Amino acid sequence: MRHMLMGLVLGVAAGASAETTPQPIQSDLDRFAATLGYRFTILDNRPTDCPGPGACFRSEIELVVPAETGTIPAGLTLQYGFVGRVLHIESDMFDDALVNGDLHRLSLKPGRRLQPGQRYRIGIVGTGHFFSRYYVMPNASLAAPGLTPRIIAATRPVRSAETGLETLPFVAPMTDEARLATSVSGDRTTWLTPQRAFERYAARGAALPADVVILPRPVRVTRPNGTGADLSRGIRLSVSGIDARSLDAAVAALGVPRSTNGASVVIARAPELSPEAYRLSIADGRVRIAAADAAGANHALRSLAQQAAGESFHLRPLEIQDAPRYAFRGLHIDVARNFHSKAKLLSLIEQAATYKLNKLHLHLGDDEGWRLQIRKLPELTEIGAYRCLDASERTCLQPQLGAEPARDAPTNGFLTQADYLEILTAAKARGIEVIPSFDMPGHSRAAIRSMEVRYDRLIASGRKAEAKRYRLVEPDDTTPIAASRTTTTIR
Repeated sequence: MRHMLMGLVLGVAAGASAETTPQPIQSDLDRFAATLGYRFTILDNRPTDCPGPGACFRSEIELVVPAETGTIPAGLTLQYGFVGRVLHIESDMFDDALVNGDLHRLSLKPGRRLQPGQRYRIGIVGTGHFFSRYYVMPNASLAAPGLTPRIIAATRPVRSAETGLETLPFVAPMTDEARLATSVSGDRTTWLTPQRAFERYAARGAALPADVVILPRPVRVTRPNGTGADLSRGIRLSVSGIDARSLDAAVAALGVPRSTNGASVVIARAPELSPEAYRLSIADGRVRIAAADAAGANHALRSLAQQAAGESFHLRPLEIQDAPRYAFRGLHIDVARNFHSKAKLLSLIEQAATYKLNKLHLHLGDDEGWRLQIRKLPELTEIGAYRCLDASERTCLQPQLGAEPARDAPTNGFLTQADYLEILTAAKARGIEVIPSFDMPGHSRAAIRSMEVRYDRLIASGRKAEAKRYRLVEPDDTTPIAASRTTTTIR
């Protein structure tokens, strides 16, 4: 899951005449977006002067205008992510106003101009705390009247060649643990650095024999004497009391073929065991599994697959008794806010099964996106599933949470009905229940904006009754919207 979005207006001085202000051209904006320096720093999670009763933190945006920047287009706007409420900004250059959702707008004060070769710092005090560099949103963008908006190159995320993970080079490292790791004195929370994580999990794993690699840790593991089993030539599978077809995905995860010359794997139902429990025995050249149900048999096969890979399929004797500690073992994937493809979801479902999870909370609709195809309401996905730099929101939603605004970006898109059925099938085959969710009536901005586009389309064709049917806006509602709020500026 992050964080805050703001729209920054970097205009020229108010009152400049048409004769003294050159008309902006696309190449000026492109050059400025490619060369503008941008740095976000989390300064303090424990300030003593928070405005109001709640907690706050201090942060800073630094903009560096290149010395050889060329013409700076008039009326520039800069949008960037900032999740949470902005209490005030500290700047003698900019004022701040909330646009919508995460989007804010910083405007140059009257008489102020951006100058080549200068640095500009904007202090931001926000609610809550930023304990991680990854709370900061990437893909800040510049726009100017009449020009196509551009992403600021310095704010693009970078994927590490070593780990394959996304990094944010424009966010300053967080090294001051005293000021940044906790919110109040006496809080003994510490950052979970890679070294600390290794030490923590190494200690937890000490209760298992060093050569048992099964996750999560089984309830009971023993290493008896005798001979084990060789799975390297495949397996001969025998199943009784359980539908063998429900085990296909777990059997495939073993990574060995079925063969008449393979090791015997016998699976039998044991109704005396608790739900999802199993016993696994590896001895005398064969594998025996007793399971309460299909779920338990699947868990046993997943444990067998992990241990077989750890021992190169030449298994020593092993006895396991295992049962879930929790009946609900869930994974939450929020594709509403940032989309993940069907292929990625299928991969995650397989990984969830590997670790014996049994629930998938799939969040499909929220303010930031609508991700499931409804054929009778095509605008839900034509508009609500995409984010781009269209301020009118007639073709897409404005970017949220640092999303890449290109239409073909991996964080844009939706699941077709066929995709969703395939996901349900894959999850069921692995003993995982899919729990779909749409945040309604709250957090429904994607649906609201999409249905407004539908309303306008049908009104234009004279189909008023049909247009009103799924409209989510009350035209007579005079409630002030959040966009009217202005953040306090400290001068």
